[in-house]
Amino acid sequence: MSTDAARTEWYETSDAEDWLPANAKTMLSENPARNESAWARVELQRRRTPDGSWQVHGLLRAFDAAGTLRAEITYADGAFGGPTTFYHANGRILRSSVHHGHTLDGPIVEYADSGTVIRTAMYRGGTRVGPQRTYYESGRLKYESHYDENGRMHGHTISWSEDGAEVGREVAVHGRTVLSISYGPDGDVTNVVVPIAEGSLVVSRPRGEKQMIMLIPNDSDIEHPVTLPE
Repeated sequence: MSTDAARTEWYETSDAEDWLPANAKTMLSENPARNESAWARVELQRRRTPDGSWQVHGLLRAFDAAGTLRAEITYADGAFGGPTTFYHANGRILRSSVHHGHTLDGPIVEYADSGTVIRTAMYRGGTRVGPQRTYYESGRLKYESHYDENGRMHGHTISWSEDGAEVGREVAVHGRTVLSISYGPDGDVTNVVVPIAEGSLVVSRPRGEKQMIMLIPNDSDIEHPVTLPE
């Protein structure tokens, strides 16, 4: 084993659970790369604390039973504290992110096992901010939303079909939805929802049917349709 000036040394073990902080275990259990075969062996940097116990500090690498690298996690004082990367079983990157004190703080990029980007997002102090995008494996956009500095949806949220057609759009102002639009397969608007004080005003024209206006009260599931003349 080698020890640096900060008395941090490399340590290898098959008992990964003994070296993962409780909050890290929770996060890893929810990650697609976290399974029985993905953590057969770990290499980690550890150091002594003032009370004489060991603490993960530096880099932790996890390998599956085949010896494939499945995770690289940067720790600082026993918690996530830098770049974190998970890998698919084929060795390609599954997800890369940045943490500060176990809190997401920076960009997140997720990939399919083919290497295609399927999600991008930005976090600041654990809060989603800015644009968030998901993609089909073809590379086409599937969903895009935007968040303000307080993590509230702000601006346009758009959904697309796999062939690139827009199927829905929502407009929000600092967390308050002000407009929702749905599109049919031919691109025509089929539904428009405008929140009002009494509830939601819905203008709907199902394909091949007459246009209707519906008032959906805030305190009721009852709809009151009014059919407009052609």
